[in-house]
Amino acid sequence: MKKIKQLLHSVFRITGREFMPYTYENFYSLRRLKIIKKHNINLLLDIGAHNGLYGKELREDGYGGRMVSFEPLEKPYRELEERVKADPLWESEQIALGDTVGEEVINVSGHLTSSSILDISNAHVGACPSSKTVNTEKIKISTLDTIRDKYTRPDDKIYLKIDVQGYEKHVLNGAMQTLPDIRLLELELSLTEMYQNGPTMIEMLELMKNKGFRLVAIDPIFSDPVSGYLLQADGIFVNTNLVD
Repeated sequence: MKKIKQLLHSVFRITGREFMPYTYENFYSLRRLKIIKKHNINLLLDIGAHNGLYGKELREDGYGGRMVSFEPLEKPYRELEERVKADPLWESEQIALGDTVGEEVINVSGHLTSSSILDISNAHVGACPSSKTVNTEKIKISTLDTIRDKYTRPDDKIYLKIDVQGYEKHVLNGAMQTLPDIRLLELELSLTEMYQNGPTMIEMLELMKNKGFRLVAIDPIFSDPVSGYLLQADGIFVNTNLVD
């Protein structure tokens, strides 16, 4: 059996792929699900949902609770809407979340998932040229504290996922009343400034520590193709004040 595994690894590597068991040790998505189950999460608030691939992956991995996805951009939101229609426990709203209520202008990236209210940095465009801004779009914006009663219940155990391309601090500033009730929080963390005036990973780790959240999982997601340097990672934090 060991020789067969070694052979499979060799064959896959020749094709530029890797062969490994689909277990939580090898795959971040399954580690995330394991953490979600440990904390009995029954509601996901998905901020910066794009077209719903994150929610789709969670469903495929086995998460069966409620989900609410927020996405401001017109094109990906239409795709998200179609996904939500087929799932009675999944809701969506076309809106951005931050620390203001009203309207904003978002920079639309050629690589749509890189779109942000903040200006993209040279480091980001250098590592991914297609991410440069190609357009702008007027969007609705609100705060999580403003809309939480619309989607949450007093007994919910909440997982908050924030993927907002450098706008994380603004979302957190608009969720000060809600954060104490968040059991798990997932953030995109930047090792270098990927958006102008966007926070770095060091800043976010200190901020989350001060708010009572501890980093318990991390997943590298974006590296510079020339240097190999890691640029961004996803991190999961647990609210130490709500640990069972």
